Amino acid sequence: MSRTLWGAIVAAVGLRLLRMVVRWDEVAWQYASYPAATVDALERGEPGAALTGFTGLHPPLWPLLHSLTELWMPVPWLWMGGSVLCSVGAVVLVGRRSPLAALVLATAPAQVHYAAEVNQYPLLMLVIAGVWTTREDAEAGRPGWFWVWCGLAAWTHALGGVTALLAIGSLTGRRRWGALSVLGLVVLPLVPGVWALLVDSGSYRQPPWRGALVLSDLVGRFGGLALLWVPWIGWGTRQRKAEAQGVVGLAAVLLLMVGLGVAAPHQFPYLVAFGVPVALPISAGASRWRAAAIGLAVVQGVWQGSFDVWRVWDLAHDAHPRAIDVALTEADEVWTCSGTPARDCSGDAVVLLAPPGPNDDDKTRSSAVLWRISPWRALPRVRPYLVDGAPLDHGDHRHGQPRLVDGRVVVVHDWPRPTLERVVDAHKRVWVVVYEQGQRTEYTSALAERLGVQPVSIGSDLLFRVGEP
Repeated sequence: MSRTLWGAIVAAVGLRLLRMVVRWDEVAWQYASYPAATVDALERGEPGAALTGFTGLHPPLWPLLHSLTELWMPVPWLWMGGSVLCSVGAVVLVGRRSPLAALVLATAPAQVHYAAEVNQYPLLMLVIAGVWTTREDAEAGRPGWFWVWCGLAAWTHALGGVTALLAIGSLTGRRRWGALSVLGLVVLPLVPGVWALLVDSGSYRQPPWRGALVLSDLVGRFGGLALLWVPWIGWGTRQRKAEAQGVVGLAAVLLLMVGLGVAAPHQFPYLVAFGVPVALPISAGASRWRAAAIGLAVVQGVWQGSFDVWRVWDLAHDAHPRAIDVALTEADEVWTCSGTPARDCSGDAVVLLAPPGPNDDDKTRSSAVLWRISPWRALPRVRPYLVDGAPLDHGDHRHGQPRLVDGRVVVVHDWPRPTLERVVDAHKRVWVVVYEQGQRTEYTSALAERLGVQPVSIGSDLLFRVGEP
């Protein structure tokens, strides 16, 4: 194994472990309940619905894998660690073809940015790496793994399916038609779900493209180092025509999806689909100025890593008094029911309430408050009250995705929603922890009026104690 490949793997692991620490925040808590319908289907003993049901616009592979952990071991760092393994696995697969391409992929800010998320994008990194790194084997008459990766890509994300089609389209003669036939059979169970999404007007409701805003946000999150790769991309496209055509085709489809309102222009996880078909041409073009290319990859890794090291340092040295510490200490009565709540259910509850960030795609934030809840402990789902006579939908963000933390119900909200009163009604005692609220009246005086109690200030946080003393 070359030193470049070793360096790529070490960089991939180090940068992604940093992300794993930084990204345990409120968004991770909320994302974990996104595939709730799949978990519910498995709990009801309906594997067919779990295998074919779409979660939002996304195919069922990642929701199914995540749901298995929800049922057996709902540990946040299992979710995030699985994502890290997928992202590192993509680097290892690419390293089999090109150590330099692996180094580029390992340190690319956009790839690292999404590498530890509790969603399907790290898995998308892995399956797309599998598609492009086995394409040459398929062209040489060894299509087995290529077929497998193409099928997994289509079951992971729409852009994974598009990547599979573009890679298959680059094959010659009978190999192309053979791979298309296999892919058609593999995706056949997904056809009803795809059709339902195509005819649903709700699939086309993303905001319109605003170029200046999108570009400024893009540079603000990832910097401008990617522009320096353009010469190597240009030199390498002649040798990597299939990947270059794949990038163009993928970009055209993504722009079409944005134009139709299917893809969000203000969110950038779609960039992970471009990582491998860009990194391989860069490596091919590095016959010129190879040392400069390696240096640029190192620089972008250091740039990305420095931000995360700074955030980890802040988390590790957050010694300020926090309201959540008091709430978790005082809330000592565990929830007595499992499954559907009954009249005699009882127990304490803690509500974490903080204003939302700019949008849920902004991964630059971290949360010292949520780090008070250990991400290596099991946090099983719980339904502490009924909604219209039925157990609450755990995927409905309006209910704060309640989970058990050492037996106590904990709810995470980004707004003082009307469902807050339901939590108060369902528990004898409730601790409402408000943080990052500033002077917003919705989180201070208005909330005090709603709850009928005045808060106690603990550091910069507010703590509302509701219910029996």
